[in-house]
Amino acid sequence: MKKILVPAAAIAMLAACSDNTVVNSFEEAKCKGKITLSVMDGDANTPVAGASVRSQYSAATEKTDSSGYVVFDNNDIGGYIFEVSKSGYATVRSYVSVEETGANDVSRVPDVVQTIPMYKAGVTVSGNVYYRDAETGNLNPAKNVTVILSYPEASIFPSEIEMKTGKDGSYKFEDVAEKVEFSIETVQSTIDEKIYIPENSVSAVGVRTGSSKDMDMLVLKRDSKAPHFLSSNLSKMDTDKNIELTFSTALDADSLLNNWTVKRNGYAVLTTQSLSKDKKTVVIEPVSGSWSDDASYTVNGVAYSKEGGKVVYSDVFTIGSVALPGQVSNLKVFVDTTGYDPEYEEDYGYSDSELLAMMNLNLTWKAPTGDVDTYEIYYKTDESNDFVQFTYTSSTSYSETLTNLPSSITSAEKVSFYVLPKNKTGMANPEEAKPVSWTVVKF
Repeated sequence: MKKILVPAAAIAMLAACSDNTVVNSFEEAKCKGKITLSVMDGDANTPVAGASVRSQYSAATEKTDSSGYVVFDNNDIGGYIFEVSKSGYATVRSYVSVEETGANDVSRVPDVVQTIPMYKAGVTVSGNVYYRDAETGNLNPAKNVTVILSYPEASIFPSEIEMKTGKDGSYKFEDVAEKVEFSIETVQSTIDEKIYIPENSVSAVGVRTGSSKDMDMLVLKRDSKAPHFLSSNLSKMDTDKNIELTFSTALDADSLLNNWTVKRNGYAVLTTQSLSKDKKTVVIEPVSGSWSDDASYTVNGVAYSKEGGKVVYSDVFTIGSVALPGQVSNLKVFVDTTGYDPEYEEDYGYSDSELLAMMNLNLTWKAPTGDVDTYEIYYKTDESNDFVQFTYTSSTSYSETLTNLPSSITSAEKVSFYVLPKNKTGMANPEEAKPVSWTVVKF
């Protein structure tokens, strides 16, 4: 039966692929499609036999035959991701789309054939990272700096690989894919308490397995205009301590006014702000002289350098101990529509995709006792024994269009949701939470 998640009052649509077979004159009319994958060596253009192909949708794993083929039967309409791996090759991921081509009461889901290229792994790539001294201009080895190798075009998985430089600023990536373009870059780094940003990146193509490639040097330059956050004392806060937030450069004292706030339970706390003698540390003091014990606060602000650069800061700190939050109450789940026009439906009719785009999944609940920073939302389908984290929010409601929900939710018969409050101390006890169930409406 063709199914869709809709509100109970939704307009009934003609059902295809139902238990009551629709009589039609098309022999190819069917409800599920076959996916055939052809795994080929991307360089030699020859079949890759014995490769493991895993469907991320069903977790089923199959091996390619001697011709590099593998078949997955009975696939519903939708998108599928397959992960392909074999010793000596770089792992790849490929997206396959199964789309309905039928009309009216006739559902035709075509079979899909797709080629997936694989590339042998075994190229060694090495190089060095230096930082440029702001005063002298000299280049010095940058140790313990993050270097990232990425594949911008190919479907290699993982698409990015990270490592740290050695004491001499050197790095070495092994088992890089051959015949595939890659790029190497650094990230913003702190060296001797100063902020450095990338001056360049490098790219190349892996030649052959067993070969080595020496890359041009990567350079970090001093970022002296925009301030960068370095440290705080928030983890050691007590009732009589002032907030201290240290940044990389001297700040503009005139910019402190009206740019920093501290809130408790959503309400602003009256504070004063000042700078340290070196003008690099923002000091925030409660006008009352002390913070409340057993309470959580949020601090937000913008730090401006004298050159006009800025950085936005936000964090949470707790005074004393905060108890775990209680459970949410009055948890509800429902589907509603946005933009649905009954007259248009009667005159012209909506397509399945148009209806889906107008329908929203909604979760609402009442806040529990105690401090709450976020609400973690978990779901479990009737086909699974495990609750999986879905999303999180800081409000007491959640809404998403059906088209943006994971296929594991929209294809299920029944879905259960947990909403678990969380704060700095931890999460509410899952064993005490009461889930809410949502049943797929078929029509």
